[in-house]
Amino acid sequence: MMKFDVVEVFKYPTLDKEWVRKLVMITAPLAVVYLISSLIRFSSNILDVLSEFSDTADDFTYLLIYMGLIGVALLFSLASLPLMLYISGYTLEATRSVMAGNRDTLPEHVEIGHKMLDGLKLWLARLPYYIGLTLAWVIALAIFFFGAVVSFTDGGSIPIGVVMMIFAGLLVLAMIAVSFVLTFFVMPTTTYQYLKYNSVTAAWDLKKVYRISKLNWKNFGLSELITYVASIITGIVSFVLTFCLIGWIAQAAGFVWLGLVRARLLGQAFAEAEE
Repeated sequence: MMKFDVVEVFKYPTLDKEWVRKLVMITAPLAVVYLISSLIRFSSNILDVLSEFSDTADDFTYLLIYMGLIGVALLFSLASLPLMLYISGYTLEATRSVMAGNRDTLPEHVEIGHKMLDGLKLWLARLPYYIGLTLAWVIALAIFFFGAVVSFTDGGSIPIGVVMMIFAGLLVLAMIAVSFVLTFFVMPTTTYQYLKYNSVTAAWDLKKVYRISKLNWKNFGLSELITYVASIITGIVSFVLTFCLIGWIAQAAGFVWLGLVRARLLGQAFAEAEE
């Protein structure tokens, strides 16, 4: 199992001599995204309150306003997609840097288009796994609810419905286990495959993904576990700071910090990976 200093890992985003400039350049746009998202949610909540206390509420007017807010939210989500791709590509570049032995310097904000394309390729590399898992969850939940309907509908066959619900429950437990394996072992391996071969399809080689995951499960799993713990910490901090009206800044800073901490951990794990 790989050895590392937890404090050094958490400090990685700030070890660069120009870390303030580099982090602000990526955190500021994301903070604006979170701010606008918060304003949209706040507007929706205000609208709900007004609709409850207004005696002259026009349902059609409120519907139009709601549809407008949803439209704005969708357009804004599409507009922020390039930024999310860039952040994904930027953390990938940081992972490459750590793999090469550079553990105290953050990537520069250059070749923006290349980093966005890099992020998009990583998303595509992971897409089949997410699609498969989502379909499995949909099937499991559909079987469960169908069994419940059969059990509690007049004239329905209760034994069959109960059996279907038990089967679906076991299937859901299996999906939880699969989700755990996917998150802690398969996803790091797909990232490793993509970085090593610079190929989306390399991440779809199930035999190789299984073999590499099996050989490196301790390092990959430990990296994701520490990242998960760090995400809980950032979530708590962001929630507390929400009451100080700066939660949107904390969310952005926490998201970027968490991505770079993960890059630091996975970079070292990938450098020590066995095949």
